[in-house]
Amino acid sequence: MKRFSVGVAMALGGALSAFAQTPPAPAPVESLSCEQMYAEVMTAGQTMSRQLDPSVGAQAQDRLRQATGPGAYAAAAADQARLSALCSNPLTPAACKAAQSEFVARQQAAAAASQQQMADLHAKVQASTAGIDMERMQAIQTRIDKERCPQPKGPGG
Repeated sequence: MKRFSVGVAMALGGALSAFAQTPPAPAPVESLSCEQMYAEVMTAGQTMSRQLDPSVGAQAQDRLRQATGPGAYAAAAADQARLSALCSNPLTPAACKAAQSEFVARQQAAAAASQQQMADLHAKVQASTAGIDMERMQAIQTRIDKERCPQPKGPGG
């Protein structure tokens, strides 16, 4: 009987230890002041910043440059001009069709590469939210908007 008691005591001790380490449930969003809500959002933002892959900023800048830079539409415009010239000649229908197919294939490949780059960036940003209750963050933001909470003043503001 004593053996059973020691085993039960050890099991209960382990359960109590695990229970003691469980963080308390956060206060309901409806009960938070504006200051508390902003503090929670700031803490979550700092967590995301610490967890964010450092390459994300550079990758996002590259994507922006690709989409809006001077060469963004130059290649497509040159292809369009080439197609217009080639396809306006009634003697070159086969060459026109081949050039159109090549153009479409290049555009599809570029779109697929762009989608993959965006998916990679999205996955890295999603990974930075690990451990953050995003539903709670959304509820807090909704309540901040509803309550028209004033923006907190920064240091020295």
